[in-house]
Amino acid sequence: FNGTVSNVVTLGTTFLNTLNNTYCTSSGPICFNSTLVRSGGPEVEQVFYFTPSSNGIISSIELGINNTGMAVSSAASSLIIDIRQGSTVLSTFIYSSLSGNIVTVTGTQTTLSSGTQYNLNLRGNSGNIGLDRTLTISNGTGNTTFTGAVGGSYELGNITITTNALTAAAIKSTGTLSVTNAGTSSITGIISDGASALAVTKAGTGSLTLSGNNSYTGTTTINAGTLKLGATGDSTNTPLGTTGAGTVVASGATLDLAGYTLGTAEALSLAGTGSSGSNGALINTGSAATYSGLVTLGSASSIIGGTGKSRYACN
Repeated sequence: FNGTVSNVVTLGTTFLNTLNNTYCTSSGPICFNSTLVRSGGPEVEQVFYFTPSSNGIISSIELGINNTGMAVSSAASSLIIDIRQGSTVLSTFIYSSLSGNIVTVTGTQTTLSSGTQYNLNLRGNSGNIGLDRTLTISNGTGNTTFTGAVGGSYELGNITITTNALTAAAIKSTGTLSVTNAGTSSITGIISDGASALAVTKAGTGSLTLSGNNSYTGTTTINAGTLKLGATGDSTNTPLGTTGAGTVVASGATLDLAGYTLGTAEALSLAGTGSSGSNGALINTGSAATYSGLVTLGSASSIIGGTGKSRYACN
């Protein structure tokens, strides 16, 4: 997914233009290609060169995007931009505000000379100079299949999928992965955090099986239908992610152990008597399984052992 990042650098009344790092001097927005959209290491720095066509004073820099599929990350609040001439830092601009898809950074007014090449150095921790790419799929009664990793090159920010059946492998995102499905669905790969925590929400009357050693750290929320375990995971990562935020089963929803004993002690909050036809908020339709995490009953709840023996710890 390649998005074009539109940036406006205010030089008094003069604007500088570039496209994919080739600079020109006509008025309008500065455009960087998707290399501005970082992420990876603990710190990221992007350097862009420009030569003003006339003398001017730079007092603020605005960065935005012109692609409706992305939004500026809220993590931009610690974005830092240096104005340099060679290796000399002339001024440092820091985050001032975020309005819509426009981030404004301000610093000490700096006079720039016509015909002189300067550097824009964008830096900050992973996520600080990134963009959130949102993905929304509304497929009605149709089925949705992802044949490759979702967010594999750059993680997404908030994924909303409404479909009959979903088939997916690895997913990397920040914000919330929200799945509303009516049919039998599965995510077989690893669901992981992007630059910040990812939460997973299940809605819709269908079932969703999670099988990866998922490393996402946000809450797993089952609002409707059935979420089924497809593996035990390991001592850190399980189909329900890490133990950092726990799992919540709302009234009218079900968690099915499906014969798997999680490798971690995931905290679990239950409410109600489960989804239609399940007879329980927590059930086990597979062989014998144990749930070792603390189970808290938020309201009168049903726990059904199923065909195999099941052991639970309730509070």
